[in-house]
Amino acid sequence: MLAPLLVAAATLVARKWGSSVGGLLLGLPLTTRPIFLFLAVDQGLHFAAVAGVGILFGLIGLAAFAVAYAAASSRTGWVASLASATAAFFAFSAFARRLGSDVVIAGLAAWLVLVLAASLIGRPEPGMDRATPPWWDLSVRMLAVAALTLAITAAAARLGPMLSGILGTYPTAITVVLTFTHAQLGRNAALAMLRGTFCRGSPSRAASSQSVFRLRRSGFPRQSVSACLPP
Repeated sequence: MLAPLLVAAATLVARKWGSSVGGLLLGLPLTTRPIFLFLAVDQGLHFAAVAGVGILFGLIGLAAFAVAYAAASSRTGWVASLASATAAFFAFSAFARRLGSDVVIAGLAAWLVLVLAASLIGRPEPGMDRATPPWWDLSVRMLAVAALTLAITAAAARLGPMLSGILGTYPTAITVVLTFTHAQLGRNAALAMLRGTFCRGSPSRAASSQSVFRLRRSGFPRQSVSACLPP
């Protein structure tokens, strides 16, 4: 699965080059791909096309997730920060559905909100905590994101296309790496990771989602779905 490998890679990169670089890797649309591909192959291209709009709306929720986590972390620990961020993700994603089903509107809204989120996440203070992770750290992170991804994929298959797209955008890899980083290295490292994710990585999700929406118009067979997804 891509999600555990992404978590492992982001963790190792963050340990060597810093949390912001690890966050940049997490911003790539690699965890959404397996969920979207499963939906496209299992449910069909029409389902996948509508889910593509849901993914764009989910990016609005993703921006809310990051801003809410950054704000809550100034007052609470990682547990309460994650709870606030998750609530914000689903609340803003649900509200975004009111924008309709036009891919252009959804894409523009996602880009604007992601840019706004990047400006709202505070800069970390100079000097970050350093800690030696326990020997089991990496394997537990990989198991946690694998379980979370499987649970979301199973739930998404039982929902409609729009809700499946939104749920498929839930930041599983970011959730795992961010909370472990916050718990072990403190808020500054968590903020650096969030900024790395939203400076460059997350906008690429919007572009990839808009491209897969064109599947329905292109008339590609199911076997060609993977060719339109991000590498």
